[in-house]
Amino acid sequence: MPSSAEKQINFTMSHLGIIRMFVVWGILESLIFLFTRGDRVKSLSVYLAIFFIITFAAYNSPDVIDFL
Repeated sequence: MPSSAEKQINFTMSHLGIIRMFVVWGILESLIFLFTRGDRVKSLSVYLAIFFIITFAAYNSPDVIDFL
């Protein structure tokens, strides 16, 4: 049975992982906005390209999923 300290560390690490995802999401959104200059069609195209690249990488190498 995990100790209280281990539970607290796991709790903290899970929250830091969630915060990291929001930070990466914000940076990605800002970069795409700068790149597309607010054009919704272009930004949707970039988001779809990123989605397909990540999906393709995950299917080709399942070990990458832990990194993503």
